[in-house]
Amino acid sequence: KNEARPNQRTFVASSKSLEGPWTISEQPIIQPAKTITTLTVNPAVCQGPNGSYFMIIKGDKPNGNGMRNQALATAPKPEGPWTIQDNPAITGIDTEDASIWYDKIRKRFYGVFHAHTFIGMITSVDGINWEKAQQYKLTSKAILFDDGEAWIPDRMERPFVLADEKGQPTMLYIACKKKNMTAILALPLTISNNKKESGIPPNGGTPNMNR
Repeated sequence: KNEARPNQRTFVASSKSLEGPWTISEQPIIQPAKTITTLTVNPAVCQGPNGSYFMIIKGDKPNGNGMRNQALATAPKPEGPWTIQDNPAITGIDTEDASIWYDKIRKRFYGVFHAHTFIGMITSVDGINWEKAQQYKLTSKAILFDDGEAWIPDRMERPFVLADEKGQPTMLYIACKKKNMTAILALPLTISNNKKESGIPPNGGTPNMNR
């Protein structure tokens, strides 16, 4: 029996400087509730246009027989108090490692995640009610090079999107593992002309990698 897993929780560290010193909260900032049970891990946080904060966080799906849910929580500040909302951000599919941001031009929230066989993307207008993005499957578990060659890792996880000051995605970082080799890949992103949703990239395939 894994006695550590039910005790996994999320804390927050704060500092007046990136160089520290950092102070870690004495208590977890969020507990399993409503759409998740057992644990609260792999948080992804961003600030919305009204100054409040939004978090997607992983836990077990209630009565899900091992399936995980991605809950949605809100708070007035990073330290909390965090409140898990009634509806999850992602359910019905086993996912991990969300990364979220707010697009100031499209006035939408976006989130990416890994679902073991692909990297997916969801979107929300209000940060609370999430749906599949127009380009739901960002990329399969494959890296395509400019010459057409494909590299197929055993695992492709931990997607993170770097956005500019206007919330426009510029890079997708992915952690990969193949046999005994591990790597973090940085994939440049492009934006479609559809102002309602991000297209990353516009051709619907794997983002091009500059080598």
